[in-house]
Amino acid sequence: MNVKEYFIILLIVFFFVLAFILGGVSLIYPWIFVSANILNKLEFPTTFFKYINLDKHLLEKVSNFFNHKIIYTQKIEKYNFNNKQYIKCLMPHGLIPFNWFCIMKHYNNKDIPVLSNILFDIPIFSHIIKMYNSVPAEYNKMDNALSKNKSIIVYPGGVQETFKTSHKKEILVINKRKGIFHLSLKNGIPLLPMYTFGISELYQKSNFKIPLEKILEKDYDLSWYYGKYNTLFPYKKRLLTIIGNPIYVSKRNNITDDDISYLRNKYIIVIKSLFNKWKSEYCERWKNKELVII
Repeated sequence: MNVKEYFIILLIVFFFVLAFILGGVSLIYPWIFVSANILNKLEFPTTFFKYINLDKHLLEKVSNFFNHKIIYTQKIEKYNFNNKQYIKCLMPHGLIPFNWFCIMKHYNNKDIPVLSNILFDIPIFSHIIKMYNSVPAEYNKMDNALSKNKSIIVYPGGVQETFKTSHKKEILVINKRKGIFHLSLKNGIPLLPMYTFGISELYQKSNFKIPLEKILEKDYDLSWYYGKYNTLFPYKKRLLTIIGNPIYVSKRNNITDDDISYLRNKYIIVIKSLFNKWKSEYCERWKNKELVII
């Protein structure tokens, strides 16, 4: 048997195995989907996860894996987290927002995480995020949470920031954001900047990319990301979250585009200052790290 024949046989075996796997998945997937949705209505997984303290173990494991640390730029008593409301702005998003798990370890039921709508439709994962009383990233849902004297934890950059994630430079998506600034002004609730150093380096980004702007009508680029051993398992990097000083606002009834623009520009100035002040504290090689805001 020559090399060519050997290669053809291997290729046939590969496609046979692939067809077998895909065929098996196509047979069992509908049953998994139906079962997951029934359990979702019964709320069984959420109750079970809470019973075995999965939420606490999960947060601890993620935080410990990345050796996560929080630094407050003022005395923690001044934040008065138990009595004051905040719109907590967590950045950057990263490919997978592991900083969300690290941060949630330090907060209680007063804090409502805001997550992408699509996550609430994924079986099992939807149960995990429901344990933290999460709400979808919709203006009315966030506004409703704030009206109940809750604080919200939100990624201002959203999904778009996920697509822009790069290990070479920090990229934040803020320039066109309006919702959180409108919510802040409408409710008179301060913005609290929270920056996690290292989250963008958990995965490497390839130079290959496919522009999706024409397909999705959004400024997205599809690229290939990889972690340890070229897998989805992240590199083990130290994460450092800096909690900045609150940006206080006055409650307004008639909010103009100029009001939103002014607050957004103020927020950007604060973020740039926070990044430049603490990047060397995180890592010496971050001295020349570039922050790009789009």
